[in-house]
Amino acid sequence: VITSNMVREIVRAKVALFGDDKIGKTKLLWMFMHRNEDVAWNSTYKMTIEVELQIVTVNIPDTNYAVELQILDFGGNQIFQMDNTQRKYFQLTDHVIAAYNIAKRNTFESLKSVWLKQFKSAQNSSNSHCSGVVLGLQSDLAAYSTVNAKEAIALAQQHNMAAMQCSSKSNQDIDHPFHYIAQQVYLKYINQK
Repeated sequence: VITSNMVREIVRAKVALFGDDKIGKTKLLWMFMHRNEDVAWNSTYKMTIEVELQIVTVNIPDTNYAVELQILDFGGNQIFQMDNTQRKYFQLTDHVIAAYNIAKRNTFESLKSVWLKQFKSAQNSSNSHCSGVVLGLQSDLAAYSTVNAKEAIALAQQHNMAAMQCSSKSNQDIDHPFHYIAQQVYLKYINQK
């Protein structure tokens, strides 16, 4: 375990968190940000307007490094009105968490046909390699899943990303996407030194 006084160097990266509205992206981020506190999940819905910035620091185990994730949480209801401001935000990001609700097939289809296409289109002019995660939210609803895990893995592989699932409600694996991206950022940084 690294304590804050042991961190020698902080590496920073911008992360886009996107997907359809009302699937739990902001709740996931909030639960992760408060993971060291005794907080309980609640069903209060907080709509994200346009894009919100949240900063989370993840310590890299067995090193003196920490990764500061500057997470741009995109409002899901805005994608069909992609404007130059949102395109610029997409261009600025190094990594992505592309989210869908496992119990709502339309959110997975939207991720494939709209979100990832818009993101890749913006990235083509700015960033040759962008790593990330295709993230199935609400894994506590696995009995009602309408998206086959193999489909999610195939989509992730198509975009050179990892595939994961988590649940904010049951606090299951909510740290995995953030730790995965922090590890990718750290490895890229070390390899470029």
